[in-house]
Amino acid sequence: WDWRNHSNKPTEGWAADVEVKGAHHADKAPVLRVQVRAATEVELKRFLQSRAMREAEADSDYDTLHAQVTKSKLAGVELAEIDRAEERLKELRKMGRHVSEGADKETLKSLMTWGAVTRTLASRVNKPCIADAECPCNEEHNCGEVLEIVSNSVQEGLSDFGPEGDRLLFDELAGAALAVDEGSVWRAGGKYIFSAFDRNQSVNSLVRMLKKYGRNQAAQMILKLVKLSEARYTGFVTSIQVNFHPHGGTYHQQHRDIY
Repeated sequence: WDWRNHSNKPTEGWAADVEVKGAHHADKAPVLRVQVRAATEVELKRFLQSRAMREAEADSDYDTLHAQVTKSKLAGVELAEIDRAEERLKELRKMGRHVSEGADKETLKSLMTWGAVTRTLASRVNKPCIADAECPCNEEHNCGEVLEIVSNSVQEGLSDFGPEGDRLLFDELAGAALAVDEGSVWRAGGKYIFSAFDRNQSVNSLVRMLKKYGRNQAAQMILKLVKLSEARYTGFVTSIQVNFHPHGGTYHQQHRDIY
């Protein structure tokens, strides 16, 4: 399975049930019984994910291994294997591999400034992607997908913090990224994500980290936007993705579930 290039996963596999019996008086020898059968869907998923994680351990790519560890936990890979992979993550952190290129604090400090923010007039014209004719962005409607862009939502939602809530939120998040542990801003696709250090993107984890480092106003603003979203869309916000675009070369790929 070529998981690095996102090839399709195998849909079939074999499993072996092994049974060892002690010696009986009749034969005076232990018995090894092996029954080969088709692997269940859960067994196949667990095996494939375990192999992907082992292969990622052999490299020095922190981001890839971290992602495979997270997937392995969801797939029910044995704890001993996950523990071994997490030890490898610790080794990579000591080597500084957890800090993505362009996401170190000095670079963020120089680039994430309000004066560098560019603006364009709002447009409701959906321009087709020319990089790839089969890009999902070119679909007129994707099943179950809803994208709504509402002008001035941030300013209105954060009006309690003053007339420039968007700028204040920008400054608070940029400042928070410099205050927390390096590595909390990490590359994902064409942009950077700001989250808890362990890359947990739940609202609680982000707010907890912000408060831990004294960024209480940033935490309050995040919670205010969460409350506004829940009221507007009649639902519950359990996760949040804070994207950093420090320069014009970043871009935003299709969203996908973060769990």
